[in-house]
Amino acid sequence: MHRRLLNLLSALSLLLCVAVCAVWVRSYCAQDVVLFPFARHASGVYSSCGQVLIRFGGFANTPGRGVRLIRDRATCFDDAGRAGALVGFGYVRFAQPPGWSVLFPHWVLATAAAGPAALAAAARLRRGRAGFEVTPAANAGPNACPECAAENRALISN
Repeated sequence: MHRRLLNLLSALSLLLCVAVCAVWVRSYCAQDVVLFPFARHASGVYSSCGQVLIRFGGFANTPGRGVRLIRDRATCFDDAGRAGALVGFGYVRFAQPPGWSVLFPHWVLATAAAGPAALAAAARLRRGRAGFEVTPAANAGPNACPECAAENRALISN
Protein backbone atom coordinates (compact mmCIF):
# COMPACT_ATOMS: atom_id res chain seq x y z
CA MET A 1 0.00 0.00 0.00
CA HIS A 2 2.79 2.41 0.95
CA ARG A 3 4.64 1.73 -2.32
CA ARG A 4 1.52 2.35 -4.42
CA LEU A 5 0.86 5.65 -2.66
CA LEU A 6 4.47 6.70 -3.22
CA ASN A 7 4.24 5.73 -6.91
CA LEU A 8 0.98 7.69 -7.28
CA LEU A 9 2.47 10.79 -5.64
CA SER A 10 5.58 10.49 -7.82
CA ALA A 11 3.44 10.27 -10.96
CA LEU A 12 1.40 13.31 -9.89
CA SER A 13 4.61 15.19 -9.14
CA LEU A 14 5.99 14.45 -12.61
CA LEU A 15 2.67 15.41 -14.22
CA LEU A 16 2.70 18.73 -12.35
CA CYS A 17 6.31 19.31 -13.43
CA VAL A 18 5.39 18.72 -17.09
CA ALA A 19 2.41 21.10 -16.78
CA VAL A 20 4.62 23.81 -15.24
CA CYS A 21 7.16 23.36 -18.05
CA ALA A 22 4.37 23.68 -20.65
CA VAL A 23 3.15 26.93 -19.03
CA TRP A 24 6.77 28.10 -18.86
CA VAL A 25 7.25 27.63 -22.61
CA ARG A 26 3.86 29.23 -23.31
CA SER A 27 4.77 32.25 -21.18
CA TYR A 28 7.18 33.47 -23.84
CA CYS A 29 4.33 33.74 -26.39
CA ALA A 30 1.36 34.74 -24.24
CA GLN A 31 0.54 36.14 -20.82
CA ASP A 32 -1.89 34.12 -18.73
CA VAL A 33 -3.62 35.75 -15.77
CA VAL A 34 -5.86 34.11 -13.19
CA LEU A 35 -7.76 36.75 -11.17
CA PHE A 36 -9.36 36.12 -7.81
CA PRO A 37 -11.71 39.04 -6.98
CA PHE A 38 -12.33 39.80 -3.31
CA ALA A 39 -14.53 42.41 -1.60
CA ARG A 40 -12.07 45.33 -1.70
CA HIS A 41 -9.37 44.23 -4.11
CA ALA A 42 -8.43 41.62 -6.67
CA SER A 43 -5.49 39.25 -6.46
CA GLY A 44 -3.97 37.27 -9.27
CA VAL A 45 -1.32 34.96 -10.61
CA TYR A 46 0.44 36.12 -13.78
CA SER A 47 2.66 34.04 -16.07
CA SER A 48 4.72 35.85 -18.69
CA CYS A 49 8.29 35.98 -20.07
CA GLY A 50 9.44 32.95 -18.08
CA GLN A 51 8.34 34.43 -14.77
CA VAL A 52 5.45 34.07 -12.34
CA LEU A 53 4.04 37.09 -10.53
CA ILE A 54 1.73 36.53 -7.57
CA ARG A 55 -0.06 39.74 -6.70
CA PHE A 56 -2.21 40.37 -3.63
CA GLY A 57 -4.16 43.61 -3.89
CA GLY A 58 -2.42 46.62 -5.36
CA PHE A 59 -5.12 47.31 -7.94
CA ALA A 60 -8.83 47.99 -7.87
CA ASN A 61 -11.29 45.15 -8.00
CA THR A 62 -12.29 44.08 -11.49
CA PRO A 63 -15.98 43.88 -12.34
CA GLY A 64 -17.65 40.51 -12.20
CA ARG A 65 -17.64 37.64 -9.75
CA GLY A 66 -15.68 34.44 -9.53
CA VAL A 67 -12.30 33.41 -10.81
CA ARG A 68 -11.40 34.80 -14.23
CA LEU A 69 -8.80 33.64 -16.75
CA ILE A 70 -7.34 36.33 -19.01
CA ARG A 71 -5.02 35.67 -21.95
CA ASP A 72 -3.00 38.43 -23.59
CA ARG A 73 0.25 39.08 -25.44
CA ALA A 74 3.39 38.33 -23.43
CA THR A 75 4.60 41.42 -21.58
CA CYS A 76 7.52 41.30 -19.19
CA PHE A 77 6.95 42.44 -15.63
CA ASP A 78 8.33 45.93 -15.04
CA ASP A 79 6.65 46.57 -11.69
CA ALA A 80 8.96 44.19 -9.81
CA GLY A 81 11.38 47.05 -9.19
CA ARG A 82 15.12 46.75 -8.92
CA ALA A 83 14.87 43.46 -7.03
CA GLY A 84 13.28 41.95 -10.16
CA ALA A 85 16.66 42.13 -11.86
CA LEU A 86 18.18 39.89 -9.20
CA VAL A 87 18.14 36.53 -11.03
CA GLY A 88 14.44 36.83 -11.75
CA PHE A 89 13.30 37.20 -8.11
CA GLY A 90 11.54 40.26 -6.75
CA TYR A 91 9.18 41.69 -4.14
CA VAL A 92 7.21 44.94 -4.30
CA ARG A 93 4.90 46.55 -1.75
CA PHE A 94 2.23 48.98 -3.00
CA ALA A 95 1.00 51.92 -0.93
CA GLN A 96 -2.18 52.94 -2.75
CA PRO A 97 -4.22 50.80 -3.15
CA PRO A 98 -2.48 48.56 -0.61
CA GLY A 99 -0.97 45.32 -1.79
CA TRP A 100 2.20 43.43 -2.61
CA SER A 101 3.58 41.13 -5.28
CA VAL A 102 6.22 38.40 -5.46
CA LEU A 103 8.10 37.62 -8.67
CA PHE A 104 10.05 34.42 -9.37
CA PRO A 105 11.10 32.33 -12.40
CA HIS A 106 9.17 29.30 -13.62
CA TRP A 107 12.15 27.02 -12.96
CA VAL A 108 11.51 27.40 -9.23
CA LEU A 109 8.06 25.83 -9.65
CA ALA A 110 9.39 23.14 -12.00
CA THR A 111 12.11 22.18 -9.52
CA ALA A 112 9.65 22.10 -6.63
CA ALA A 113 7.25 19.95 -8.65
CA ALA A 114 9.97 17.50 -9.70
CA GLY A 115 11.43 17.28 -6.18
CA PRO A 116 9.15 14.57 -4.73
CA ALA A 117 9.60 12.33 -7.79
CA ALA A 118 13.38 12.76 -7.63
CA LEU A 119 13.40 11.89 -3.92
CA ALA A 120 11.31 8.78 -4.57
CA ALA A 121 13.68 7.69 -7.35
CA ALA A 122 16.69 8.23 -5.09
CA ALA A 123 15.07 6.20 -2.32
CA ARG A 124 14.32 3.41 -4.78
CA LEU A 125 17.95 3.40 -5.93
CA ARG A 126 19.17 3.23 -2.34
CA ARG A 127 16.94 0.23 -1.68
CA GLY A 128 18.41 -1.50 -4.73
CA ARG A 129 15.10 -2.00 -6.49
CA ALA A 130 16.08 -0.13 -9.63
CA GLY A 131 17.00 -2.23 -12.64
CA PHE A 132 17.21 -6.02 -12.40
CA GLU A 133 17.96 -8.14 -9.35
CA VAL A 134 20.77 -10.68 -9.54
CA THR A 135 19.86 -14.14 -8.33
CA PRO A 136 22.70 -16.48 -7.37
CA ALA A 137 23.69 -19.12 -9.90
CA ALA A 138 22.57 -22.65 -9.06
CA ASN A 139 26.09 -24.09 -8.76
CA ALA A 140 27.68 -21.07 -7.01
CA GLY A 141 29.70 -21.84 -3.89
CA PRO A 142 30.17 -19.50 -0.92
CA ASN A 143 33.22 -17.82 -2.58
CA ALA A 144 31.75 -17.65 -6.08
CA CYS A 145 30.37 -14.84 -8.16
CA PRO A 146 26.58 -14.92 -7.78
CA GLU A 147 26.07 -14.09 -11.44
CA CYS A 148 28.36 -16.53 -13.26
CA ALA A 149 29.45 -18.99 -10.48
CA ALA A 150 33.17 -18.35 -11.10
CA GLU A 151 35.29 -19.03 -8.00
CA ASN A 152 37.11 -16.08 -6.46
CA ARG A 153 40.63 -17.40 -5.78
CA ALA A 154 41.58 -14.40 -3.61
CA LEU A 155 38.85 -15.24 -1.08
CA ILE A 156 39.70 -18.94 -1.06
CA SER A 157 43.44 -18.46 -0.30
CA ASN A 158 42.77 -16.21 2.75
